[in-house]
Amino acid sequence: KPATITLTADDYPVTWECSDEDILSVTAVNDTVYGEAQASILAKHPGEATGLASALIDNNIGTFWHSNYGGVAATYPHEAQVLFNSEVFVTKISLHKRQAANTTWFKVFDLYGTTDGTTWKLLGENLETVADELDAQYYPIDPQYLKGIKLLMKSGHNTSSTTHLAEISVFGY
Repeated sequence: KPATITLTADDYPVTWECSDEDILSVTAVNDTVYGEAQASILAKHPGEATGLASALIDNNIGTFWHSNYGGVAATYPHEAQVLFNSEVFVTKISLHKRQAANTTWFKVFDLYGTTDGTTWKLLGENLETVADELDAQYYPIDPQYLKGIKLLMKSGHNTSSTTHLAEISVFGY
């Protein structure tokens, strides 16, 4: 008998129109978080002292990257790239802001993906962070194989030209 089946997991609804001749098999899998063991990090402004870019993928929200603010302060846009050791199937990313009471958190960013580590395509434009949220903030993408992701941080929640970020987590299978 023909039927419509909708499966929703992690806010991703998928609908199938099935006829009496279709065979449907659904397998549940858990997301994998790709971190420093599977990736490397690059940042346009690599940070300084305790705010190094390597903190972005160390799976520790107590550490953080920040753009240069001493001497000549870095200005927007700020950029960070996570490059994987091999292609991975990516479904979403999450961002953790610096956990200390800090008001220089970026607000608007674009999200890019690459399949070759060089050419970038836009995955999400003018995405926004929530200023006072300390927990992870999730940004789903169309599931796809990628060699890396890039954040282009465009503006902040206030007039500061510098910013920070505790963790970039990339989820996939």
